[in-house]
Amino acid sequence: MDVELQFSAEVGESSAFGEVPRTSFPLRNGCAVTLYQDAHIPDECVERMENQVPQRCCWEDIFDAIKKAEKFVYIAGWSLDTDTKLLRDPSRRTLQERETTLGQLLERKAEDGRVRDDDDGDDYDDDDEEEEDEEKAETEDEEEMEDEKEEKNKDNDYMMAQNARRFMIYVHSKMMIVDDKYIIIGSANMNERSMNGGRDTEIAMGAYQPVVTEHGAAATTTARGEIHGFRKSLWYEHLNVRDDRFDDPEREDCITMVNTLAQINWNMFARVSDATDLPGHLLCYPVKISANDGTVTELSGSFRFFPDIKARVLPGKSRGRLINEKV
Repeated sequence: MDVELQFSAEVGESSAFGEVPRTSFPLRNGCAVTLYQDAHIPDECVERMENQVPQRCCWEDIFDAIKKAEKFVYIAGWSLDTDTKLLRDPSRRTLQERETTLGQLLERKAEDGRVRDDDDGDDYDDDDEEEEDEEKAETEDEEEMEDEKEEKNKDNDYMMAQNARRFMIYVHSKMMIVDDKYIIIGSANMNERSMNGGRDTEIAMGAYQPVVTEHGAAATTTARGEIHGFRKSLWYEHLNVRDDRFDDPEREDCITMVNTLAQINWNMFARVSDATDLPGHLLCYPVKISANDGTVTELSGSFRFFPDIKARVLPGKSRGRLINEKV
């Protein structure tokens, strides 16, 4: 695919242009643009352009953005593989940096290694292991009957989904915002398929606003520029709530509020009857995470499957065929 970019010096300098057409964003002068090469193309295959700013590697900037984050890392929609190594060029960085996985990098940024606080359930212990063994035996018996019930329940499953007005969708958008100063948007995944050549044609775009704190604020204050406003508009769209606590997402009261809203939405979504419109889009994933070691288990009394479908909440061993596949 050939793309031709045309730049005009008049736009932004003439009084005829006040804002970007069909948007609420004003035009700006003196901004910097970072060019990223396709993640699948090796450096030696990139065509060089005379008198142009050299292209950068987006995965190196992702690594640096997470490593240098001062307040928080907000990732939306990324397909994360914690074993992925972001730095792959042997001629760049130290060996230790190149061997650092995404999971190790994120873990270093956490103060105590916890994913989030979980005050709603008990910690995972030996009793839970015994209960898991019993549930495993029950699951094996249930799986033997699934195929027999499948055809019989097909119409019932369909009607339940229609009555509850809920269904699963696949979202492919990707975005990361760091400290309200850096933003990366694109369709590329953080996994082997997208980063190690040839199979996908995907790109990512990065932007930054390093000096956008309010006048008189401390140097460590969270930025208050366009990226900050964009993140808050996204939160308003998906949470349907405006709150001053959202200005500082790293604060505990903000984290608690977001988790509470997400839990309310999940409880409404998971109701067996009385279908109702959800106030927001963000839902808690129905699992319990141990604060001690990060162990993930099912919630007490929760669904083993997502409502109305045969998709398990926790992954299980595949039997080698799709649910509706005929043999």
